[in-house]
Amino acid sequence: VEHARGGKWLGQFATAQGRVLYLDEESAPALLRYRLTKLLAAKGVSAEQLDLHVAVGQGLSFSDPASVERLRQLLDTLRPALVIVDSLIRVHRAEENSASEMAQVFKAVKDLIREFGCAFLFADHQRKPGGFGTSLDLLLRGSSEKAAFVDTLLSLQRKDSTLIVEHSKSRYAVPIPAFVVRIEDVGSEATAVVYGGEAEQIKQAARQEAARECLTAALSHGTWVARK
Repeated sequence: VEHARGGKWLGQFATAQGRVLYLDEESAPALLRYRLTKLLAAKGVSAEQLDLHVAVGQGLSFSDPASVERLRQLLDTLRPALVIVDSLIRVHRAEENSASEMAQVFKAVKDLIREFGCAFLFADHQRKPGGFGTSLDLLLRGSSEKAAFVDTLLSLQRKDSTLIVEHSKSRYAVPIPAFVVRIEDVGSEATAVVYGGEAEQIKQAARQEAARECLTAALSHGTWVARK
């Protein structure tokens, strides 16, 4: 929304105005319309005021040359600056754990990026943290080719009732500090996504909690534990 109108994402991060194409292979049209209406109401804008184009349930697959060609024709017609795809798992038939198969999927994406000069933003899923200090890049489900492909990786994690966004990879700039996001209902007809400030204190508390749990488990056996 903010890119389509040239506003600030979360009221905090400046965007350059450009046409947006939103490709949704996850939601039903009625659900997407409901969510978008509530988000726009909180911002005080209507869909007609935005250079935003939406395609739902088109069966997009980067594993299918015919499907990629249909997308190419759509991009040629609209010439968007940003293409949002929800979600990655729904738009290919590759084995997610295979680096070579996922590389073929991303090659099709790269070819479109080079041809049309647009940016692609993918929503994706991640594993639950496997242990203390797990790298966020490694939490992406499937092959590490995913993290290798993207220029920027934003990871969203829930800590109790708080959502924390981590900028865990940035190819062209210094990553921004982790920050908090809140989703708030503004009356019954509007929903706002709000920037809640930097998240270092919350992250530090989470690290201390994980360390205490680790130490408690190690010492609960009643035997000596090496310093290492």
